[in-house]
Amino acid sequence: MEPNWLEPLISFEHSLFASMFIYPTKSAGILEDLKSFYHQLIEEGMSQKEFYGIIQQVELDENVSFERIVKEEIDIGNIKGTIFKIGQGHRNGIVLTHGISASRYNLLNLADVLSRLGYLVLAIDMPKHNVNQGMDLTLGNIAELIRDSVIYLRKARGLKNVAIIGHSLGSVGTLLSS
Repeated sequence: MEPNWLEPLISFEHSLFASMFIYPTKSAGILEDLKSFYHQLIEEGMSQKEFYGIIQQVELDENVSFERIVKEEIDIGNIKGTIFKIGQGHRNGIVLTHGISASRYNLLNLADVLSRLGYLVLAIDMPKHNVNQGMDLTLGNIAELIRDSVIYLRKARGLKNVAIIGHSLGSVGTLLSS
């Protein structure tokens, strides 16, 4: 990584509109309730295996699919990633972008949930991360890679709508790719 690699973003001379959704529930309270429930069942003689079996059977939402997710590795031009999908005929897709020193594999849980909700998901490796060693790690290259990924999903996969979810450096690239 070159010195001052964030300088173009810090000195960015345009207004950016970013949004964040904060779910109105305190996750610490939910976690404490779950821990308490878990310990109560274990004390009553339930094994960990039985507990996890129950958790896996809980339906989260009527729109969530429990079919097997198909994972397809892609290596097209500068795009190195994994497609996650259930079934055929998707109209909507999502590109997932990770943060610095991470990889697409850090986003597997999110990709799993999104594909179960009916999206075709493409989790990509950023330049100089994991197997994507062809491009230099610059904000311009990151933005280009994200744009190419959206174009790929629209043209090659025939998707009508494609959203981008970025984490950390991936979100910076997402803003710059638009």
